[in-house]
Amino acid sequence: MLEIGVLGGASLRMWEEFFPLADIFAIDVDTACAAHASARTTVDIVDQGDKTALQAYAARESCFGLIIDDGGHRMKQQILSFEVLFPTLLPGGMYIIEDSHTSYIGLYGGGIGRKLTTVKYFHAMTDELNQGRGAVAGTFVEPTKLSVASIEFMRGLIIIRRI
Repeated sequence: MLEIGVLGGASLRMWEEFFPLADIFAIDVDTACAAHASARTTVDIVDQGDKTALQAYAARESCFGLIIDDGGHRMKQQILSFEVLFPTLLPGGMYIIEDSHTSYIGLYGGGIGRKLTTVKYFHAMTDELNQGRGAVAGTFVEPTKLSVASIEFMRGLIIIRRI
């Protein structure tokens, strides 16, 4: 599994307990987060808003069953991370975006009047997934190209499952 966003490392310790046989990977922009690595957890310093850095990371570590984005919460970060990292998911894997409510907060690049937020991005992808055509062209990578099976919206979460 991969977690984007380490902060104090508490969630990494929780994942180690919850998934006792899994290898845990994490990325964060803060170099101090490297201190949260352990025998089963690898922490790399990668900026989720840097496409080149994310692509290099994806090329190195490319087979996750679960990706959780609890990183910077900015629209561009969430969308870019999804587009680069979703293809690294194994068939049947899940990609979870936490704190999707930031799509409604200006500080994070969200807001009701914004043209493109993370929620709007996945809403348009859901339309495309369900009707085959007709969503706003060029808004996102087509779900069929990404092997998207489903998109679920919950309070503060978006869960995308891979075929």
